Amino acid sequence: MVKSIRTVVLFTLILTMFLIGGVRIAVINDDSGITAAAENNSTVITLGQSRGRIFDCNMVALTGEKEKNFAVITPTEETIEYCKSVFVGDEKISVLGKLRNGKAVAVETEKEISCAGIINVKVPVLQESESICMHLLGYTDSSLHGVTGLQKAMDEYLYTDSKISVKYSIDATGKVLSGIEPQIQEDKMSTSGIVTTIDKNIQIAVEKAALNLQKGAVVVSEAGSGKIRAMVSKPSFSLDNLDKVLTDKNSPLINRALLGYNVGSAFKPCIAMAEAQSNMTVDCVGSVEIDGNVFACHKTTGHGEVDMGEALAQSCNSYFYRFALNQGGEKIYETATLFGFGYNKTLCQGIATQGEKIPTRDSLSKNRALANFSIGQGELLASPVSMLTLYEAIACDGVYHLPTIVESVIENAVITKTFEGQKATKAISKATAGVLKNYLTEVVKTGTGTGAFSQRVDVAGKTSTAQTGWTGKDGTPKKHSWFCGFFPVENPKYIVAVLVEDSANTSIAATEIFRYIAEALT
Repeated sequence: MVKSIRTVVLFTLILTMFLIGGVRIAVINDDSGITAAAENNSTVITLGQSRGRIFDCNMVALTGEKEKNFAVITPTEETIEYCKSVFVGDEKISVLGKLRNGKAVAVETEKEISCAGIINVKVPVLQESESICMHLLGYTDSSLHGVTGLQKAMDEYLYTDSKISVKYSIDATGKVLSGIEPQIQEDKMSTSGIVTTIDKNIQIAVEKAALNLQKGAVVVSEAGSGKIRAMVSKPSFSLDNLDKVLTDKNSPLINRALLGYNVGSAFKPCIAMAEAQSNMTVDCVGSVEIDGNVFACHKTTGHGEVDMGEALAQSCNSYFYRFALNQGGEKIYETATLFGFGYNKTLCQGIATQGEKIPTRDSLSKNRALANFSIGQGELLASPVSMLTLYEAIACDGVYHLPTIVESVIENAVITKTFEGQKATKAISKATAGVLKNYLTEVVKTGTGTGAFSQRVDVAGKTSTAQTGWTGKDGTPKKHSWFCGFFPVENPKYIVAVLVEDSANTSIAATEIFRYIAEALT
């Protein structure tokens, strides 16, 4: 029924444009959200409701950016004559009928109308069916209270019961009194709301990079602050068909950037930090036997003799099995906890990662669990957001910041509340960070990460193919692909984590997405 109504309205609008060759004009009926109420010798036409906006870090609106123009028509001889020449068909009959009965009429127009007796009022489009940053921003219900994302988390700063309306004085019969100017109640929240760390330009670039990503997430943070500049989760969703979205097997409402996943080899730099300047070498023959169990390397024929740098470049599992056993479970556990792995991270009130997990100290005392952990498998689960801390420490001389997403609250363009960013954490020495930075640069130049190599900007990072323990309908094991890194290498500006979920069924590689972002932001 709704679709058929929309089809009729669309046809009418197109016909109107064709006939008058001018501005699209749509008469707004009672079910559009516009209401009229009579009280105390006056009538109020409500055009919409105010709500605080969500801004990016440069004070560019992420919500409520677009506006609709409403022409509110006072019944006069002049406006009646004007409307005779503008409207056609049923719209003409409806508008003229109300005006001739002394009633004011609200009309949506594509641009302002210049005519005496007509007031143009701007009403923000507070919620679009599709927009950038959908998962993080979230959406509201019919009462304009937040339901998900920042709309829900920061509802106390965004919600208001203020209406956008026009008030007319009327006589005893309900007709508009001539000679008395109507009172306009405009949008009071246009410069109020919250300021986020998101940079709209970066967000747009990242969404373009992830256009062909079926399932997964991409997160970009600012090196040296931990502020999230872009966050993308795929698949996205449209508010036009939420009923269908709720039953979609791909769970498009989940913000995958905040969800714990199997990580795989992108976690190996964390293991390496236990002793990054180690001179240890391992002769990889394709597998390692530990306590009677065979642990395979991804290259079944083996890598030969490799040191740490070569093991990271070629993602040699055999090396990290031996390295972790040599370091011991206690030291490996302590190293992992330096970066906050194993617990959920709060980005702002009401927004946090979920499902973060690492093995316990006791479990890592067992060689089997330690071997799995050394290559980012086993009980490890980490979100794309959490992976940023590890790579920021490598990029920024051993220092990282926990991620943040909201900077301040504003009222009438004035900051009334500031949310302090996370304090810097010194996790490793500058020397250790420097060694790992060189290793990760080599990963991209000669190792498994050459897909991220760029002629325009030097990048560093680590690839990953993570086993999930799940299989598809055809029995094929499901795997996730990652690429985590930073750029430019010498003076890092951005840290990026890319997750491609169920990578066998995705046409784009994590390295390709990362390279696009690096070049777009350089």
